[in-house]
Amino acid sequence: MPDRLRKLIVGVVFVLLAIASASDALALTGSVYAGSSFVAYNFPNQFSIGSKTLAIVNGGAAVSIATNGTVIKLALPSSKGGPVTIKIYSVLGQLVRILDFGNLTGGAYYYFTWDGDNDGSQTVTSDVYYAIITYASPQESATLYFLDGVGGAGQTLTKPIPTLAPGTISVPTRAGDTANPDGTAILVIRGTATGEASAVGGAKGYVNPAKGEKLTIGFKATGPGTIVSKIFDNRGRLVREMSAPTDGSQGGSLQWDGRDSAGNTVSSGVYLIHVEGPGINTTKRTVILR
Repeated sequence: MPDRLRKLIVGVVFVLLAIASASDALALTGSVYAGSSFVAYNFPNQFSIGSKTLAIVNGGAAVSIATNGTVIKLALPSSKGGPVTIKIYSVLGQLVRILDFGNLTGGAYYYFTWDGDNDGSQTVTSDVYYAIITYASPQESATLYFLDGVGGAGQTLTKPIPTLAPGTISVPTRAGDTANPDGTAILVIRGTATGEASAVGGAKGYVNPAKGEKLTIGFKATGPGTIVSKIFDNRGRLVREMSAPTDGSQGGSLQWDGRDSAGNTVSSGVYLIHVEGPGINTTKRTVILR
């Protein structure tokens, strides 16, 4: 391969790699930080998705930074240098973005940007998000809460966040790069709603398929998805599986006619009905008597 062509290919590959990693790159290293406490906050908070240029106060030679979302500022003490990773989660506990910055030297300010997109480069919907920042060696962590298009100073938001303990959190709000927040929003984390399931059939407490009786498997999910019901005999063998979609807004049901997956009527005995879906993970019991 000619040397000129080889250099051209290497140059193209380098540019492509730079483009691919740009959204996860360190925005900038700021001025020296002489403090002993780790500091982390984001601004603006609350924010909306859209191009913006923000003034920064500890950026060294830089005086502003551009983003489509929010800026995350860290003050890293000299004793806390090491790998820094920011993982951003939705209120459902889904990991939407990982920002991995490798090893950072302590004793400096750092600025990062999150443009409000996920790891698939898609813009996330407006909602509350939280970021777990891990830093230093041995590892330590801190949590930030992002108000993406929702909430604001003096407002209260109530969210079921399954991965966080119920409670009330004061979320600092900022328009710019200021150590002291402009105000506070209140985030109330309530317990995750629990769905319901039931298994009812047979006037005498058991189901007799020979009389046309059926078992009704009722459900009320906490959100959209699919309800899956698996029926096992008393030896733990799967005899039938059924499913139904749900939008989570109202209850529904499945009907079991006492037949297995081959269409044969099952034997008399005790059967376990496992029901799983959004907010539901439970097992019920029924008796088949022929």
